[in-house]
Amino acid sequence: MEWTRRQFVAAGLAAPGLRWHWKGARSAVARVKLTSAAPWKEIESLWGRMGLGLPERVVARACMDWWPSGAELPDRWAAWLEFSDGRVLVAECRPRERVREPGPRAGFQGGEAVARALRGG
Repeated sequence: MEWTRRQFVAAGLAAPGLRWHWKGARSAVARVKLTSAAPWKEIESLWGRMGLGLPERVVARACMDWWPSGAELPDRWAAWLEFSDGRVLVAECRPRERVREPGPRAGFQGGEAVARALRGG
């Protein structure tokens, strides 16, 4: 199934694991599930391996039972990220243990973009 941004916003992500769908396709979608206690480091490592730059558009949402806070980021979230080369990354953060990171590393622009979207800014 090819995800559209509308489907992402309207429905929860149900695809487990990592699935790569872009081998030269302009509108290809890659899905990743972050499951470690350090999801921000996990996505930063993945970001580097994939050679991703700053996303053009980011849509992110926290899990349904998270109460918004101006300072804290949710432990469970999902994000839709679009890049200028047509690639799309759908990331779902569902850690199996308590998250030890308060947020992305300062200077990791991709993580900071997701954090801004989760905070609604």
